[in-house]
Amino acid sequence: ADVQQSQAGQMLADGACMLIVAAQDSVKASTIVQLAAQRNVPVIAYDRLIHDNDLAFYVSFNNVAAGELQGAWIAEHAPQGAQIAMINGAPTDHSAQLQQVGVMNRLRTLIEHGDLKLVYELFTPNWNSQLAASSVTQVLDTHPNNIQVICVANDDMASAVIAVLD
Repeated sequence: ADVQQSQAGQMLADGACMLIVAAQDSVKASTIVQLAAQRNVPVIAYDRLIHDNDLAFYVSFNNVAAGELQGAWIAEHAPQGAQIAMINGAPTDHSAQLQQVGVMNRLRTLIEHGDLKLVYELFTPNWNSQLAASSVTQVLDTHPNNIQVICVANDDMASAVIAVLD
């Protein structure tokens, strides 16, 4: 996030007339919006909402729908009584929260009825793939050979989790 702020500051100093920001940290990125606002430069947040009143636009895909697709696949393919671990995105990322809402829209009833068991859930700071991998290692140690589904929020973290499973 600090590097991103520095880069944005340099772009503004170089005369940028607009910034499009895929925020590493949507809270810290507010500083970028404020710096740009001082120069009347609009900021468009891409994929990660920046909570700042001076933000010009927010552009993203439907994160709830993406999560619902993940959840629907799990609901259709997981065996009865499957134990599930969920590795969500960053707790500071609005998109990660929406994606988790979508997954749970599809799985909540199955979990409440005992058809599936959510045994672990983590919102992973900074989408850190190493933390995702170490968390899955702990889950597998706690539930040896008894996790049937690991739902992971993005490709980088999923690759790290797959490496743990190999």
